[in-house]
Amino acid sequence: MAKCNRLISKSNANEPYRIGALAADDFIRSKYPTAKLLHPQDIETSGSRPGDFDMVYEVEEPPPGEVIIVEAKGGSSPLGSRKVGNMAYQQGTAEYATEITELMLQKGKGTTEWKAARSINKAMRKKRPIRYIHTQTAISDEGRVPSVNIKEFNVEFGTN
Repeated sequence: MAKCNRLISKSNANEPYRIGALAADDFIRSKYPTAKLLHPQDIETSGSRPGDFDMVYEVEEPPPGEVIIVEAKGGSSPLGSRKVGNMAYQQGTAEYATEITELMLQKGKGTTEWKAARSINKAMRKKRPIRYIHTQTAISDEGRVPSVNIKEFNVEFGTN
């Protein structure tokens, strides 16, 4: 949380995404010390963009390993949604995850989006666990991070 609080003091709490992302990264690294960040390249300088997951990690140890997808929210930012066909699907659903994975594959070979999407698809093929996590980072009026709420979405990948 210290990294988040330093960022808040630099940004005057106008950066809820980045604060949420840093708090989520702290959580992932505390729970999965061997986690390798696949996307984005740098959490501190990246921004939230439509058409990709906030963060994707690969954990190789212990075998068989797993992929962790994170939707990181800071402050009062809500989960987003995306129209797929004639329906709108919220972050945290299988339909949303499938659509975003496909969009990330289209970003171009060698990009962090493409690498993350390939890792997700490989995990599906090999039946490795894929965790889809939502983190909500509170930001106090004093510009501090008092809490981070973590929820794992109940999504089965590769079933659509």
